[in-house]
Amino acid sequence: MSNSTEIRKTYKYRLYRCDKKDRKLRHKIFVASTIWNHFIDRPALVWDSTDGLADETVTALREGRGDSVRPPAPTEDELRARLDDELRVSLLSLRDRNRDYDERRWKPGKLEPVADALWRASDGYLDVLNATSHG
Repeated sequence: MSNSTEIRKTYKYRLYRCDKKDRKLRHKIFVASTIWNHFIDRPALVWDSTDGLADETVTALREGRGDSVRPPAPTEDELRARLDDELRVSLLSLRDRNRDYDERRWKPGKLEPVADALWRASDGYLDVLNATSHG
């Protein structure tokens, strides 16, 4: 009998590009929500772009007090609202990547960049859709 461990991917590719077209979407995401991942339960903030390393968190982790620096778990309603928001943003991104693919499909040049972006958006959308179905 072998021991097996289920490994789940916890990092998703960004669902938007970093050009002028997505600037408004990125701003909305930045202003409206915190970064979270539905596979990670109550993550402790270790670093942020404003203050850098969170010394209190690192100290607590070293001393085995990790639970003291973790945020409270979201309520079922909060989690549902987060997933619904994420699903809406993911669907917008999927539609945008699909439109880009459609526009580029029959033009000369490589199709891989837009096809890869469409795949990443599709994968992200399906991941969140799965979380809403099982969350």
